[in-house]
Amino acid sequence: MKIRQAHRPRRRSIIAIAGTATGVLLAGCALAGIRVQQDIAHQYSASTLGRVATGDYQLKVDIRQKPFAIPDDIFAAAAVAGMQNRTPGAQVNFAANPTNTYRDNAYRTVLVFNPPPRTSSIGLCKQAKLDAIAPPGPLRLVDGLGEVSLVAAYCNGDLTLSRVSARATMVDGPDSEKFDQLMSQVALALFPSRNPNRDRDDCRRFPLVCT
Repeated sequence: MKIRQAHRPRRRSIIAIAGTATGVLLAGCALAGIRVQQDIAHQYSASTLGRVATGDYQLKVDIRQKPFAIPDDIFAAAAVAGMQNRTPGAQVNFAANPTNTYRDNAYRTVLVFNPPPRTSSIGLCKQAKLDAIAPPGPLRLVDGLGEVSLVAAYCNGDLTLSRVSARATMVDGPDSEKFDQLMSQVALALFPSRNPNRDRDDCRRFPLVCT
């Protein structure tokens, strides 16, 4: 999977590869034609994610638009299933229609499939911008003829904790291995087990420890 190198020192980062198995998976996605660009905010915390979206708690997945001509609930189920058990740290419980959310239910994930050209993942957590890009309600079909693009964000209210832009080519449908790989990589990028920005802070505090 091709990941663009960061230029901004505190916000943009590459995906943190946790172990050899993950490294192999990322390399395989490059061959499969899946590209993911990730941005982690300094406020992102894997420990907070574990508190609000694991165990008995579910994290809402707000899905906008669909790339396949299938019923909305079937597409939502396929998208959510592709993210389950794919988060390397806390095992997040994703749900399109959660029945048990953390008491501060401002935490959620936003997924916009096949957005308008040049749509950025910046600001997706702001309801007005999200609704302007893709209104809520029944999912509008935007057929990419085998290509699926996606902008996504992990939000706490209006605050963006992490965001992703992704694209996959030659996707046969929601049950295909390619779509499953795409959603797996989106989950991995949105919910890393560590915040690389905070790792850099630790290195500045303890320069003899970090290499």
